[in-house]
Amino acid sequence: MSHDAGHDYRGAMRGTGSHVGPIGFGDGESPAAWRAPAARTLAIIGVLAYNWWAYLPVVAPDSRVGFRGLLSDLETAGAPDATTLSSINAAAGGFFLLAVLVRGVRASADSRRIRRLLLGFSLAVAIGALFPYACPEGLDAECRAQEWSFSLPLHHYVHMTAGIAEFATATFALLLAWGIGHRRTGKLGAYLRGARIALFVAYPLLVISYLVNAMGSVAEVMFFAVFSTLMLAWVFAEPDVPAEEDESGSADSAG
Repeated sequence: MSHDAGHDYRGAMRGTGSHVGPIGFGDGESPAAWRAPAARTLAIIGVLAYNWWAYLPVVAPDSRVGFRGLLSDLETAGAPDATTLSSINAAAGGFFLLAVLVRGVRASADSRRIRRLLLGFSLAVAIGALFPYACPEGLDAECRAQEWSFSLPLHHYVHMTAGIAEFATATFALLLAWGIGHRRTGKLGAYLRGARIALFVAYPLLVISYLVNAMGSVAEVMFFAVFSTLMLAWVFAEPDVPAEEDESGSADSAG
């Protein structure tokens, strides 16, 4: 495709309301008008459910997380309010899944990769909630010993696997988005840069929390906040790369 033809094509696409961009957020042809507000509503509800720690005294007045514990420990089978918290978390995964599905498929390969990672993240959140810990590993040394000897019920290890998948998929989605969107300006660019810094702080803190058996809940809260805003960025983002830069880069690659 020639430079002029590419310019005309992209100009026509913008004239029809479609978004074309190399970033992976807010690119691809515009979906049906109802999709964006529906996806955003679903994502907001999901974020509110996913961050139940923020209103824990309201939904689970009998549950407390100490300095040495993990938020996940509160969902341990048989714990006070475990059923309530697991149900809220499962609902969060469901709302996230619907939000990503409703938002639709976008044009670029990078955008589709991010979408698949967010679908995996949503499923991992729901599965982790449906299969809770058998014992509170953050609080009980015996639980951790049994965990490493693989003597706990299967659902404990399903929860562990889902948790790893939850963190891995969201982290890779964020890193992919940041890697292909480092030239972004505006609110989305600021978020991507800030989230990258937050991950650089949160992961070492998570490792330290496991080594010293403390501050685990603090690390979890940081991750939940970053992952929540990642989901919101996905459903709210619009392209903000300068059109001239977008057009010249696409024309060069097409030529």
